[in-house]
Amino acid sequence: MCGGRLISPGDVIVADDDGVCVVRREDAPTVLDAAMRREADEEQKRTLYAQGDLRGSAVWWRVGVRH
Repeated sequence: MCGGRLISPGDVIVADDDGVCVVRREDAPTVLDAAMRREADEEQKRTLYAQGDLRGSAVWWRVGVRH
């Protein structure tokens, strides 16, 4: 047990400055795929920001602007 969560052999433990996450072994491939897609999206946004394009900014999303 860790933080009230049962940890089983093969589970993936992910930790960073924001916290700790337990991913069940059977969910790990799906979670990894989603994380890699998100990282690619974040990298694309960083590239756009570096070029001065702020259309993907959270500020624009909050006010309903989409590109």
